[in-house]
Amino acid sequence: MSLFFSDSLKWRFTVSLIITTILGPVLSMYVMKRRGMIADLEMQQLRGRSIIFTVTALYYIITFMMLWDIEMPRVMNGLFIGMLITLILLAIISLKYKISAHTAAMGGLCGLLLWIFSNYGIWEASWFMAAMFLTAIVASARLLLQAHSLDEVGSGYLLGGLSVFFSLYILV
Repeated sequence: MSLFFSDSLKWRFTVSLIITTILGPVLSMYVMKRRGMIADLEMQQLRGRSIIFTVTALYYIITFMMLWDIEMPRVMNGLFIGMLITLILLAIISLKYKISAHTAAMGGLCGLLLWIFSNYGIWEASWFMAAMFLTAIVASARLLLQAHSLDEVGSGYLLGGLSVFFSLYILV
């Protein structure tokens, strides 16, 4: 399997990702807000957070099924499964506990980089430092906005990082 797609596959892959992982969840959030299924778009209530994470996970499953016939690199499959696991765990945890999805995403990025570095025997400190710097900005913003506590930010980071790293470690 190649790490690169042909131009036609790149187009199909990119359009599928944009529709099902960005536009679909955003449109669904808007519809759920209009119908009173969620209280606000900032997802302050646990029930609303869990619903949105579940819907987003369903979109990821749809995306995975749509792209199944494309011969994707195993790294992409592993990353995608790691993101899906993160979303499912966010939905489950959010039934009882508020956890930061923003830092879960940043943890996923760092988990991906750590897997790449450990799997290929390279260490690019500048890439990891940049990812950690972005993580610090995101985490600080969530704390300054009082959207999350320190444990919610930290647990989100660990959830995303571990889910992505171990998905790649096991599947690739």
